[in-house]
Amino acid sequence: MKVAIVTNILTPYRAYFYKELEHQLRIDSGELKVFALTDSLPLRGWNYGELKQSFTELIPGKKFYLRGEEYLINLSINKVLKKFNPDIIIVAGSWTYPTSWMIVRHKLKDVQYFFWTESHNNRATKVGTSNLIILKLKQNFYKKFDGFCIPGKYANETIDDLIGKQGWRVFLPNLVDDKYYSKAIQLRSHKNELRNTYKLPQDKYIFICPARLIEIKGIRVFLQNVVDCPNIKKATFVIIGEGPDQKKISDLSVKYHLDVRMLGYCKQDMVRDLYALADVFLLPSLQDPNPLAAIEAAFTGLPLLVSKYIGNAPELVKNKINGIIFDTVSKESVSEAMNFILNVDSAWLVKAGNSSHEIAMEGFQCEIETSKLIQQLKRYITK
Repeated sequence: MKVAIVTNILTPYRAYFYKELEHQLRIDSGELKVFALTDSLPLRGWNYGELKQSFTELIPGKKFYLRGEEYLINLSINKVLKKFNPDIIIVAGSWTYPTSWMIVRHKLKDVQYFFWTESHNNRATKVGTSNLIILKLKQNFYKKFDGFCIPGKYANETIDDLIGKQGWRVFLPNLVDDKYYSKAIQLRSHKNELRNTYKLPQDKYIFICPARLIEIKGIRVFLQNVVDCPNIKKATFVIIGEGPDQKKISDLSVKYHLDVRMLGYCKQDMVRDLYALADVFLLPSLQDPNPLAAIEAAFTGLPLLVSKYIGNAPELVKNKINGIIFDTVSKESVSEAMNFILNVDSAWLVKAGNSSHEIAMEGFQCEIETSKLIQQLKRYITK
């Protein structure tokens, strides 16, 4: 089976999955090709040259921006796909890209087309549109696919709302290097030393939040809603990431005397160390299709404190067993979640972290889930 994946840009967090998929297909006498539509994008601290593999290819193209959104045009895409001659094409770019429309407008014979979508309607910010023309265009685009790669419940419901039960559904959770992140559980035995290394307090609950510093990640809204929480002085918020909201978050933390540490961009080993020394994973996004950071954190054995607006919340969190799902825009909901966490003992944190790891092992192991994906796709080959 030959599989082509078309994506906007190569990303470090998908590299492990791509390598595993390529490995398993090759063993089965198949082949993978990942086509990237652009070399780099804003707020992405890497480029194609840093992530390219023997099975990846950068397609020449143009990009332009309209109202802060990028649009990619790659005129040679169908010629390149035809040359590769795949059995399955998975389109992972935005439905608004001209390149995505070019792919489905000139479909190859006997090739099955899947759209890899993580979007969902369960978000704080408005994601629908009152523009009937835009809605019809989106519906028309989705209907051109034979099937969809979906990560879970929310994404599946969104497709149903858009086009009904049309199209096959292939389960594809976001996948990470689970073995790498699971090693944080062993590193946790050196928690005190790690906190000293990174100059973090020993006597506070440390919340680790890996996120770009942009509005939709909900960090400022969350911090505003924790200001009046009892025992908030017991919390230290460690934020990993860069972005335009950095100064606003810093100013807010100073104004309300919150212990917020912004570490900027951190390499993978440092991120794993920070997972190991933390007490709780935090992600207060206002919209987040299917964040890999939450999956990483589950493999590191952390309780998960996440907003209801992240797409994999139903698959990852069992309320008050391995974490809490809260509403970022509700001060009452945020306060209730924080009060619960800040009043649990160390035994609960350990038990909850163990439950997170069990959930991750049951549904997100890269090798197992990649094998399942291949078996699902094989059902639809017609050549």
